[in-house]
Amino acid sequence: MLMKKTRNRHHQGKSRLRKIVKRNLRSENKMPNYLTHERLLNELKSSSDDANQVVSMSEMVTDIIMRLIDERVNQGLSQQKLAEMCGMKQSGIARIERLQVMPRIDTLAKMAFRLNLVIRLDDGQERTKLVVVYDNQPSSMLGVSNFRVEGPCGPTLEEGEGSACLA
Repeated sequence: MLMKKTRNRHHQGKSRLRKIVKRNLRSENKMPNYLTHERLLNELKSSSDDANQVVSMSEMVTDIIMRLIDERVNQGLSQQKLAEMCGMKQSGIARIERLQVMPRIDTLAKMAFRLNLVIRLDDGQERTKLVVVYDNQPSSMLGVSNFRVEGPCGPTLEEGEGSACLA
């Protein structure tokens, strides 16, 4: 009995969705009213300062990911090889490169370290500057290994000593 109710609810949800899509197709000259990535970013930027900061940081992370992809390709590394070097799965690298996930800073730092790059971000506000440096020596500080926090840095992604920073 419970299975039957669940199936009916699922079916009702699907039919409701179909009705909405059909309505959008009729009202929008046969084009569904989708919220595009660009339109979403523009709406977020205009909504508030906090949302604008989130969008700015997201755009910076996207730029870093694109640079990491370029460097991986320039070095002739496959996603699989980079994943092995970083202790990750190939599918994780693929999701990051397709921008399907927002990677954590330590993940970007690890990838940059393995590609011999330094990541520097700066959102223009002094209070938000932070540097995360990849370290080959594990530490037990707060259960976080292989990273330490240092002073601020500037806004570029460049070749370097094997550290990555978010400022």
